[in-house]
This record gives sequence, structure tokens and C-alpha cells, in this order.
Amino acid sequence: MLFKSAALGAAALLISAPVAAQDQPAAESADSSEIVVQGAKKEIRRQLWQMLEPTEGYITSFDDTFCPIIIGFDAEYSAIIEKRIRDNVRAAGIEPMEAPCRPTAVMIFIDEPQELVNGLRKTRPGIFNSNYVAEIRAMAEQDRPYYSWKAIDQRTVDGVPLRDGVAPARATRLAANARYDIVGSYLIVDIDKTPGMSLDQIADFATLHLLVELDRDVAKIAEPLSILRLFDIDDPSLLPHSMSAQDRAMLSGIYDSDLTELSGPQQRQRLATTMARELEEGEKGSEEGEP
Repeated sequence: MLFKSAALGAAALLISAPVAAQDQPAAESADSSEIVVQGAKKEIRRQLWQMLEPTEGYITSFDDTFCPIIIGFDAEYSAIIEKRIRDNVRAAGIEPMEAPCRPTAVMIFIDEPQELVNGLRKTRPGIFNSNYVAEIRAMAEQDRPYYSWKAIDQRTVDGVPLRDGVAPARATRLAANARYDIVGSYLIVDIDKTPGMSLDQIADFATLHLLVELDRDVAKIAEPLSILRLFDIDDPSLLPHSMSAQDRAMLSGIYDSDLTELSGPQQRQRLATTMARELEEGEKGSEEGEP
């Protein structure tokens, strides 16, 4: 039995599938590839509209302040999970802060996660600042295997906090007048639901939830092999032990592409294009590697 009061106190101190191209003659390969990318992009855009939970229409992300911490799990296993999360973050294109650092991404294992969430709502309401009151209540009232949310800060496109009295420039149809940075990320997991899961699966699941602002019911929307389904299937061994290609493409697309200066719709368009091309290239690489 984990001590809920200890976990609550610790948390309070932390933060104030692509379509394969058919063989074509060389002269037609470019056009064929473009058709594949366009078709995949359309489907990916549809999924992104459902999977992501943008703030004020903008895709949010961490800057260079990502610092994870694991609470409530065996220390040896926590170290393995944290290392894999850090490796995933580097692969996505950002460098996590060197430990020890002030945590900005908190993962807590506990036997009664709903009770902890409701306790944090009363004692630390500021950490829910990216969510409307009704959304917070709806999440907290559900008995879930995990709870995930973000604290978001609005800044100029150059990264200056708007609370410092800086006024944003005028927005255009294609360019943003502000950006929305993740300044705190939280994932609370029911430790009683983790048996049968590998540490790699847990770490990859946590990576996506800590770095991406996802819809509360994303597991019902994600593709069948997505690691985002980890807590929503009866047998975790049926899932791969790592992110799917689409999971990785979404993560790297958000963090490896320069989205911050684009408008919300343009962000999703750019992300879908980046993901479609990465998936199509990965499919080609797999085919070329076959004997």
C-alpha cells in the first residue's frame, strides 16, 4: 500500500498506418510517392483532430525545460523508466535537462489515483491551469487507470511570458501571434493496473502523455498498435514493447518541426505532412531491407 499523503505532498512540491507504395517505373516513382503521402496525410490530419487537445487551437510543447521524475515506484525500475523517457525525448529532437533538475514532468504511481487527483484539485489548483473547470471535474469524477494533464503558459513567439506585460503581435491567417508552452506535465497511474506491462511499454506510454497534450479519451482513438492503448486492453502483451511508427512520427513531428510560429490550422497541416512523409519513408526502408 502506497502512502497517499506522501505522494500528494511530493507532487505539491514539484511544480508552483501508412499506405505502401506499389512498385513503379523510375519515371513514375516521384508521383506515386506524392500520392501515397497525400493520402496518408489526409487520414493523419483526421486522426490528429481527434487525438490532440490543443490549447486555444495551438499544439503545445515543451521548450528546453523538460525534466522528468518518477514517484511511487521501485527505485531501480524508476531509473530504467526515466532513462528510456529521456532517450525518447532526445530522439524526438529536444535535450532534457541534466539531472538533478527541477522536475517539470511528473509521473506518480499510486494505488488510488482518483483520490490523489481530487486532493491535488483542492491543494494545488494551479497545476490544472490548461483545463477548463468543467473538464477538470469530468476527468476527476471518472474512475480511470491513469490521469494526464498539462499546465500551459502563454508566451510570445520568441518565448517571452505574456504575464510580464508583453503584448503579442497581431496574428495572421498563417502566422501565430503567441505560442503555448508546456511548463508542467502530470501523469498519475494506478499501480495495480501495471502487472503484465513491460518497463519499456510503461516508459513509452509515459513519454507521449508527458510530452503531448492529448485528448482525455485518446486510447479509444489511437491506432490498434499504438502504445497509447496500453491501459485500455486486457492483455498488454498484445501490444509491441515500444511506440508504434505513428506514435514516434507524431512525437518527432511535434518536437522536430518548427511549429511555434504557425497558426493552429497550419500547425496541424505541417504536422500531418511531416508524419506522412516519415511513415512513407519508413515503409520504403522496410521494403528495401526485405530479403
